[in-house]
Amino acid sequence: MFTERQQKLIRLLEKNMTFQKISDLSKKLGCSQRTIYNEIESLREKNISIISKRGVGIKLNKEVDEKFSLDSTSIMSTRRLEIIKSLFIENKTVTLKKLSENYLVSQTSIKSDIEAIEEILDDGCGAFLKKGNSGTKLDNISLERKINLLTKINQYIITKFSSVSESNHMDNISPFIGRLEDIGTDAYQLILELRNIIDLYGFETEIIAASIRNATHVEKVAGLGAHIATIPDTLFEKMTKHPLTDTGIETFLKDWESFKN
Repeated sequence: MFTERQQKLIRLLEKNMTFQKISDLSKKLGCSQRTIYNEIESLREKNISIISKRGVGIKLNKEVDEKFSLDSTSIMSTRRLEIIKSLFIENKTVTLKKLSENYLVSQTSIKSDIEAIEEILDDGCGAFLKKGNSGTKLDNISLERKINLLTKINQYIITKFSSVSESNHMDNISPFIGRLEDIGTDAYQLILELRNIIDLYGFETEIIAASIRNATHVEKVAGLGAHIATIPDTLFEKMTKHPLTDTGIETFLKDWESFKN
């Protein structure tokens, strides 16, 4: 899967199919020229054909259409997933202008994304997005309906994960356990389903369980097959301690002192 910076770099190269200077691209993306070179190498490893010309710059290879078309589709799917996250998980109000600037695509493309999201999540109960002058946001819907929509989102994520992972050799996927629980979603079931897909199709993708808040989260995601968990320092320290261990060591030291004396 492409990172956000890689997606933006591709869009810049798509918009202008002539050679572009690395220095210009680094300014547009707000990063160093060395970072741009690293991103180019990473994109080439993902079968994006980029032509380099010393002293001139880089451009996309026009002759490579079929593979790039597949990658563009996966970029669009990733963008829609991120818009869904903004609306449903982060409860943000999104605007066509802001999203088009962020993803370096036209407002028409973003409008199509939102319409596609409405179609994908259509539950037959009417509109669930509220659109106005200030932007688009999740409407004031019942908790039961929100849970049903989140279930459809999980199904959509799983479907896209399977196709995108197979075509792009996605290294990892990261469910946010605590945040999903905050909105009533069964995060453990999602990890279980993702793990089943990985094992069934033989993907090399790893599950990174994020938003870990307590020891129970760590125990559960490990038991369900998550490969990695992002654990806060404070929690990691607590996991190395147990009251019975502390009292046991204290008793042992006292017995040892008594034995020596």
